[in-house]
Amino acid sequence: MPFSVPSTLRRKRSLLKPHLSLKTRLHLITLLIILITVVPRTSSARFPLLFQETQSKLKALIQAEVSGTELVCSGEIICGILFIPDFYASRDYRPAWGLEKQDYRNAEDLISAIRQADEDGLTPSDYHLGNLSRMMQGIQQAYREDTGPSAQDLAEADLLLTDAFLLFGSHLLGGRVNPETIHTDWKAFRHNADMSAILSRALEEQSVGATLDRLRPPHPGYKALKEALAKRRSEAPRDGWPEVPPGPTLRMGDQDPRVAALRQRLAAEGYPLFDMGDPTYFDAVLKQAVADFQTRNGLAVDGIVGKNTLYALNLPPEARIRQIEINLERWRWIPRKLGYRHILVNIAGFSLQMVEHEKPVGRMRVVVGRPYRKTPVFSSEMTYLVFNPYWNVPHKLAVEDIAPLVRKDPGYLRRQGIKVLSGWEESSAEVDPASIDWSQITKQNFPYRMRQNPGPLNALGSIKFMFPNKYSVYLHDTPKRYLFDRSIRGFSSGCIRVEKPLELALFLLKESNGWTIERIQEAIDARVTRTVSLSKPVPIHLLYWTAWIDEGGELRFCNDIYDRDAALDIALRKRPTAADR
Repeated sequence: MPFSVPSTLRRKRSLLKPHLSLKTRLHLITLLIILITVVPRTSSARFPLLFQETQSKLKALIQAEVSGTELVCSGEIICGILFIPDFYASRDYRPAWGLEKQDYRNAEDLISAIRQADEDGLTPSDYHLGNLSRMMQGIQQAYREDTGPSAQDLAEADLLLTDAFLLFGSHLLGGRVNPETIHTDWKAFRHNADMSAILSRALEEQSVGATLDRLRPPHPGYKALKEALAKRRSEAPRDGWPEVPPGPTLRMGDQDPRVAALRQRLAAEGYPLFDMGDPTYFDAVLKQAVADFQTRNGLAVDGIVGKNTLYALNLPPEARIRQIEINLERWRWIPRKLGYRHILVNIAGFSLQMVEHEKPVGRMRVVVGRPYRKTPVFSSEMTYLVFNPYWNVPHKLAVEDIAPLVRKDPGYLRRQGIKVLSGWEESSAEVDPASIDWSQITKQNFPYRMRQNPGPLNALGSIKFMFPNKYSVYLHDTPKRYLFDRSIRGFSSGCIRVEKPLELALFLLKESNGWTIERIQEAIDARVTRTVSLSKPVPIHLLYWTAWIDEGGELRFCNDIYDRDAALDIALRKRPTAADR
């Protein structure tokens, strides 16, 4: 009897038999051949020892030079010498950027971000851009040629990428320059961040570009100034603005060939000018355009082209572009969190702004320190204010400013309501000014304290606003109201005089119960010295900007009253070193 297959087994065979046509099978075989012969194997399969060799090279490269003062890689100084050894030691010198696996995503993100560093006013070449681009091209080419890059090349590229991220990231976070190294009266805010940990997380999450973006200042003012920089660069004429020839002052009503050049210059920057006929005639429309230019450039606004306005008109576009870049750097020096309610004082712009939830709620003019008695730059917290304050004259001012006046005019102190006390203690007795030999007064020979009584002549006016600081500066009212009408307002000895003291007091006392503008006026009218503590301290930031975006979104420039731009410009042009980290 012939052998027969059970029906159940026949059914199983039919299930196992593939239902594929001959044509489909041939297509699959062809695809398999392509995958085997064309698609490259991973570098770990093709170069099985490359990871370990790169790890060994990294360790040797770092340990060979870590004992020195400089670490050099591919001819480039490694600025992160204080941090990189620990970064790699913590990972047992394993390569960080994945190049040995042909994973270029993090490296390409970093190089792309560095190429755009100039958008932040920084220099891409400071972050090894040229070397990194060449090294990455060489590594990729070596893989394509199936020879593979050397472990030395991979180690050096890994090291340069790490240094570039740490350096670029730290500059975005806290600035390219430490301001305290170029300005003695500038207190920088320290941004405490573990850049090595930030890098490790960015590499793991493959978020290098996004991480660098988060390190930038989050303030709307920084972003707006970056946009203004891009706009200025795109609009700046290659050959510069049309020049206004030198000559006498130009004003409305003048007929002068130079007026036509003035029109061309303002029109080139977008100031609206209508064709009124004779281009050499200085008409009312041109006067308004000049006044607008003066407003945006921190000049006295009179619609007249004098020497200062002429100088500003003939500045090359590159000068204003550089001014914007310099002030982007200053944004990187300030705290990331300014406070949901805070005060911003722009010393160079002679202005104070009250801010609530990132929106200006008030603005006023201020008077700041003279160039030889500069108002310092720092952040603090406003804690209390004083109505009808006494003015205890600082020792320096008493000796250098007031004593010479008393020598010339013995009645000066009496007329100004200033008393002389025997010392700085509360119990100090009053001293008769006539008993003092003012001709013998020196800095070392003046044990007295001068104190001005509250009243209309008091240098502090009706209110002073106090915030702890080592410079002994504060904000205050002033009886010299006429100074607020000046375009350049550097007249004080370092403290800041405010145009609208009652408005500022109301802003500060907003979260203290019961204070209204009427109650504040009553406290002043009482002529009694009274200290009022704020229920919640209000952050205050004394800053120095010569280029910024105003509340209306307009780019503004002003004079560099303390000549600080030049020093920062020089510092920014220097090559980074390990000391810059």
